[in-house]
Order: sequence, then structure tokens, then C-alpha cells
Amino acid sequence: MSDFVPTKEKTVLQRVISSQPFWVTIALIALVMLMTAMEPSFGTSENVANVTRNFAPFGIMALGMTIVIITGGIDLSVGSVMGLVVIVAGLFLTWHYPWYVAFAMGLFSGLACGAVNGFFVAYVGMPSFVVTLGMLSVARSLAVVFSANQMLYQFGPDAPIVKAIGQGKWPRHGLDDWAPHWIPELSSQFWTMVILALIVGFVFNFTAWARHLFAIGGNEEAARLTGVERRAPLRQARRRP
Repeated sequence: MSDFVPTKEKTVLQRVISSQPFWVTIALIALVMLMTAMEPSFGTSENVANVTRNFAPFGIMALGMTIVIITGGIDLSVGSVMGLVVIVAGLFLTWHYPWYVAFAMGLFSGLACGAVNGFFVAYVGMPSFVVTLGMLSVARSLAVVFSANQMLYQFGPDAPIVKAIGQGKWPRHGLDDWAPHWIPELSSQFWTMVILALIVGFVFNFTAWARHLFAIGGNEEAARLTGVERRAPLRQARRRP
């Protein structure tokens, strides 16, 4: 049909205006302006820095959840797994391990939880809703048991390094820094989220793997018939007569 009916390509401005993220951004800006008009302290650089610092960890988790949701899956355990990761890293710091060992062990615990989820979903064939609901309880229980249901305050000799990583800000306000006070001091968590978002955006737009994800989420059976592999060999063998 496209050979006989000419199609008019949209301009850049038309594509931007017709996109959903554009109108979501406009709504967010309008909401911020309304909140600032109602409460002037809401629009201050200090509050902007505080808000971005608070939502950055959730934004980082949302990047991973985006990939899961695109494929038609769901992960209910992500919040509990994050808590377990923090507890494991904190415990290794209290045991006076170097900060990089503590961070690596925390990441390893999160990787182990994800591997368990993936095994039961991909190889055993259980629904992701059921598997991650169970992991939610397991990770939360392990976090409570490992920490003895207590807050962790003492981070050992590497506590200054950990605090510098977690409390880092850029740009800084000071006599020797270039940033004026109306520019918020954005946290290291926020900049980490931005960098990861750029990486994920690049992957989604310029890799075949991301297109396979969209194909699986749109129609898993059609994606399988076109050669996109998702199911494990055990599940494929189970389908054979």
C-alpha cells in the first residue's frame, strides 16, 4: 500500500508534539509552577536538590523495571531486594571490610536474588508475579534476620569514603566554586541515575536486543516464530510432541 499511497513524514516538531513524554513533561512543569505559586519554598534550589536526591534511587530501580515490563513481566521484589542489598553492604562495612568489598557483596546478593527469579521464570516456567512475590517475602525476611532488626550506624574505617560517595554533590556552592546559588546542588545518586538513563536510552534506540524486548512484550509467540529466543530449552522441549 505504501508503494501507491504517498506518506508524509512528520517533522521533528510534529514528532515531539505528538509524543506522550512531551505532554508528561509539560504537565510536570505546570504542576511545579502551581506548587511554587502556592508555596514559594517549593521552588527553591535546596528543595529541588532534596527532591532529586530522594527520587533518584527509585528512578534507578525503575530503569531496570522498564526492561522487565517491556517484555510483559513484572517484578514485585525489587524494593525488598534493594533493602537486602543495603543491609548486606552495611554489614560488611560494620565488619571492617573495605568499602569496595562491601559494595561488591551487596551487589552480589542482589544478583543472586535476580538469578533465582530468572531461573524459576525462564527454566521452571512459573509466572513472574508468583516468583517475585515470593522473593519479596524472602528478601525482606533475610534483611530483617541479617540486621537483627536494628539500624546500622557504624560503617568501620571506610565510613568517610562511603559518606563521600553517598553525599557527593555537583555543582557545589562555595567561595571557590563557579555555581551560583540558584542552581541546585544535585546529588551523586541523581547523576548516577542520569548516566544510567542515557545508557538505557541508547540501548533502547540503537540495539537489536532492545527491539527483541519490544517484540517479546508485544507478542511473545510471534517473536518466537520470527527467531527471537526467550524460552529456555527445557520449556521448548516440553512443548514438542
